[in-house]
Amino acid sequence: MGAFKFDKNIGLGITLVIVLFNVILDRYYAPAGITLTPVVIVAIATLVSLNKDKYSPFLHVAIVYLLIALNDIGIKLYGGGIHDWEGLGWIHMMLFIGLLPCFILLAIGIKATNFIDRLPLLLFIALIIFHLTAFGKLGLGRFYI
Repeated sequence: MGAFKFDKNIGLGITLVIVLFNVILDRYYAPAGITLTPVVIVAIATLVSLNKDKYSPFLHVAIVYLLIALNDIGIKLYGGGIHDWEGLGWIHMMLFIGLLPCFILLAIGIKATNFIDRLPLLLFIALIIFHLTAFGKLGLGRFYI
């Protein structure tokens, strides 16, 4: 199901540019980057998962997670606004809206048929849980913690 016919490293570069553009957009036009987060997450998963040239499944999941984490951390630290609990809830809601189709695209891209092939998907869920545990309150102002 390879829809894109370019080198996997070119796709990785394109996704990195998309993430950096979204963080910069959120820095100067505050709610726009947060609102575009689901689109960015789906674009990341699509460009990495549906490329003809594939990474190994575990590396594939790690790359998608790292790009999602870079987007999330960038928005939480450098985004415009007052950095309160309401904004943090909005960021997490948009993250979860993007993670659902991302997980489906990962499952399609990895082509999990048995339990061993599904382990990278479980790793992705574990990485997201770790990310939300470790970086859940990142970016809050010191008066809100």
